[in-house]
Amino acid sequence: MSNGLELYQSRISHVERHQDTVIIHFPHASIYRAKGSPGRDPGSTWSQEVELSLEDATVQNAANALPNMIDDGYFEVDGERYEVIPLPLGEHESGHLHLLFTDGSTLDVEGKHPIIRLIGQAIRLEDFL
Repeated sequence: MSNGLELYQSRISHVERHQDTVIIHFPHASIYRAKGSPGRDPGSTWSQEVELSLEDATVQNAANALPNMIDDGYFEVDGERYEVIPLPLGEHESGHLHLLFTDGSTLDVEGKHPIIRLIGQAIRLEDFL
C-alpha cells in the first residue's frame, strides 16, 4: 500500500519558528492510500493532521496568507518535485514548499532536512476506483 499527502485542498493553519526550525501546520491534510500510485490508482482518501518541518528555513508571505486552503503547489525535495508527497518521506538534504492558496496568496518555505509527521488518528473520507 502506498501513501501520499496531496497538497490540493489540504489546509494550512499556521507557520511557526522554533529556533532554526520552521514548522508548517496542516490541521487537515488529504492523505491518499492506494495499491499503486496515490491519487492515480484505486484506493481511499483520508484526512489527518500533519506537521512539515524544515531546518535553517526561510519563509516568505506567511503572515498574509494563513489560515488558508491550498489550491495548487508543490514540494521539491533534493531536486524532485511532488504535488502528491510520498509518505513516509524518507531522508533528504533540502526541501522547498511552494503553495498557492484559494484566495490567490502564496507561501514559500525553503530549508534543510525536511520531516513530515502525521499526528493523531486519520479519518476515512472516501474510496475511489
